[in-house]
Amino acid sequence: MEEQKESLNSKVDKLIRLNEELITKKEVKKWKLPWNARLNKGQVKKNYATYCIINDNKAVKFLRAPIEDGVVSIDGVPRISTADYCLNYENKPFFIMNTASIEPYDVRREVKDSEERNMAGVAGRRLLLAKMEKEAIKPKGAGFGSMGWIILIVAVCAAGYFLIKGGKIF
Repeated sequence: MEEQKESLNSKVDKLIRLNEELITKKEVKKWKLPWNARLNKGQVKKNYATYCIINDNKAVKFLRAPIEDGVVSIDGVPRISTADYCLNYENKPFFIMNTASIEPYDVRREVKDSEERNMAGVAGRRLLLAKMEKEAIKPKGAGFGSMGWIILIVAVCAAGYFLIKGGKIF
């Protein structure tokens, strides 16, 4: 007797349902670094850092290694690890490295490249949104303003009082 095999679509739907159930039950835990990449205070004082290594096959591995004179040796290859490239993960040094390069990921260079590409990044969108909001809000016309309305109300009240009293001021 042959068992019917479950289709790929039904498997994916089942996984999506399971994921939604876990999210609603709040059973999903916060992501943490693997044990071999975590740092303690003593290691940070000894110039250790956590490295996220992205391999050529797009696999990612995490490790910790000591920094000596701004250079770290990963897989026998010296790589740059200066403060210019340092990121923070839970207030501890963190570097993102590509195995094809000796230079780590640089946030400032990424922002500069984004700005050079006609502001295709988030900074450009922020500027565009600010400009659109400024144009959407119409400046007030030549109205009274809040002080003008207060003076108008006081004048109307005084005129009403004057008419009720029969033309006598006091």
